[in-house]
Amino acid sequence: MLEDERRFDTAELERQSHRPGVQRRIVAELRKYVMEHEQRYGRFPKTLIFAATTCRHTSHADQLVRLCREAFARAQLRPENYR
Repeated sequence: MLEDERRFDTAELERQSHRPGVQRRIVAELRKYVMEHEQRYGRFPKTLIFAATTCRHTSHADQLVRLCREAFARAQLRPENYR
């Protein structure tokens, strides 16, 4: 099947994506591409991350913010990256 022909069970995808290990791997993969972009173009790229609205124990957005702060800690210290 072609990439755009695949069908996904959205409920299962949402369940899987809320697991902390999965989120951490997603952010790590995102970091790889962001750092590659920064190295190539000399600037930190604008990035938009969507969060689910429901999580049992904490806000999904808060989880993603925490993981991104860990992954991009050095970027937070360089305000020139936020053009």
